[in-house]
Amino acid sequence: MKKKKMEKKQAILRAAQEVFSEKGLEKATISEIAKKADVVDSIIYHYFTNKQDLLFSSIEELIEKSHEELLFQFKGVMGPVSQLGKMVWFHLYENDFSSGDARKMKIFCLNAVQTKTIISIRDTGRFNDMPG
Repeated sequence: MKKKKMEKKQAILRAAQEVFSEKGLEKATISEIAKKADVVDSIIYHYFTNKQDLLFSSIEELIEKSHEELLFQFKGVMGPVSQLGKMVWFHLYENDFSSGDARKMKIFCLNAVQTKTIISIRDTGRFNDMPG
């Protein structure tokens, strides 16, 4: 996807995350998301089939970002106990520096990533995405 299209899609996803976290799926409107993203309504349907697709794509993006951030935090941390301690620290850090309804959505996504990570550490003794 071209750079300008990717930027537009990212703007839509960020706007959707804000609106969904404030209003939820039922009360959020495509028009409101488009206005916040500074695009026309029809552009949203170019990238997403409907409001539900946009919601799931927004959550998926947040989960991927949280996973990448957690992997970065794990660099150089050895052993399952240290990794779990770092994950708890990261969760608290994210909680402290996020605000309002956006915080709820981010914490929801972070919980999903961390649940997967805890299961991985429990089952293998280390985080599977870590080298070594």
